[in-house]
Amino acid sequence: MAVARISLLTAWLAAALVAETALQAQEPPKPETRLFFGGKPTARSTVEPQLSAPVREVLDQWIGAADRLDLGIALGQAPEHVVLGHCRDQTLVDAARWMDETFAILDSLVPLAGSRTRKATVAVLVDEKYVRSPHWAALLLELQERKLLIPQAVEYLEREPEGVTLRQSPLFLQPTYDLTGEGEFRLPNEVAHKFAQCLLTRRTGQQPPQILWGLGYVVEQRLFESSYHYQLREFVYSSSHFDWKREARKELDARRKESDFTLVPFALDDESAGKPQASQQLVWAALSYLSTRDPPALGALLLRLAEIQAEADHYGVAPTYTGDPAATREALSKTLDAIDDRELSDWLGEKPPKQDKSGK
Repeated sequence: MAVARISLLTAWLAAALVAETALQAQEPPKPETRLFFGGKPTARSTVEPQLSAPVREVLDQWIGAADRLDLGIALGQAPEHVVLGHCRDQTLVDAARWMDETFAILDSLVPLAGSRTRKATVAVLVDEKYVRSPHWAALLLELQERKLLIPQAVEYLEREPEGVTLRQSPLFLQPTYDLTGEGEFRLPNEVAHKFAQCLLTRRTGQQPPQILWGLGYVVEQRLFESSYHYQLREFVYSSSHFDWKREARKELDARRKESDFTLVPFALDDESAGKPQASQQLVWAALSYLSTRDPPALGALLLRLAEIQAEADHYGVAPTYTGDPAATREALSKTLDAIDDRELSDWLGEKPPKQDKSGK
C-alpha cells in the first residue's frame, strides 16, 4: 500500500514553499564523492562538457553536501534531473534511467509556460540503513537550512520517516524500501511519478489535482503498465494497480451514452485525485489518449491552465492549484469535450504493444 500522510505535513510543506529562497550557496566539489554518468563511475571534470546548465547548477549546489551526508550522485542522459542517494549503486543508476525514460515521455508534451525556466529536479533516495542512522537527521537539517523544510516538518519526519515531494523546488525525498511492510510498493513507479509531477509543476506551475496526478499515471502506465503512487491512507487492493485501460473503458462505456455526458466533472473531482477511482482513471485515460493522438491539444490545455493559475497566484507560491473555477471548467471543456468518446473507448480497448517490463 502506498501511503501519503497529507494533513498536517502538507501544511508544513506549504509553509516551507512560501519561504523557499531562489538562490542556494554553492559548495566546492570533493573528489571522494561517488559520481555516476551513463551507469558508470566517473569524475565531474570528465563529463562536464556533456552536462546541461540545470544539471551543472544542481551539482554546484549539492555536491559538497552529498559528500558530507554520504550520498552518491547519478546523472542520466536527460538534462533536467540529478539523483542523490545512499543505496546500492545500481539503484542510483536505475533511478537516473527511470527519470530519463520519464523525461522522454513528457519533454515534448509539457511546454514551458510564460517566463518560467528549466530547472533540474533533485531526487534524494535513501535506504533503510540510512534512515536508521544519524545521517537521516543530518539530511533533514540540510533541507531545513536550505529553506526546503520548516522545523515542524523536520521534527515529524525524524519520528515518522516517509517520502516528501516538493514540486516547486523541484525536489523529492524517497525511501527505497517499503515503509509499511505490506508489499504494495514499487520504487520505479514512485520515482517516475514524482519526477513527472515535479517536471510538470516546474514548467507550468500548479495544475488541477486530477491533471497533476493523471499525468503521473500516464508515465507509470506507459513505463510499467501499473500504478503504485497513490494519495491514500487506507488499504489498496493489489488489483487496483493494474488493468487501468479495462477499468477506465468499463467506466466510460457505462456513462458515455448519456446525452449530456462530459469528462469535465471527473477532471474537477479533486477528492478522487491520486486514487484508483473512476474519476482519476477516466482523466488518466483522456490525458493518455491526448498524449498519443493529439499532443498539441494536451500542451495547449496545460498552458491555458497555467495562465489561469498565474492570474490567481501572482507570486507563484500557492502549494496547490487555485485557478478561477469558471475559467478552469471552460478550459477543461474546450479540450476534453473535443475527444470523441467512441474513439476513446476503442483506444482503451486496443491491446498495448509488447514491452520490456523490467523498465529497460
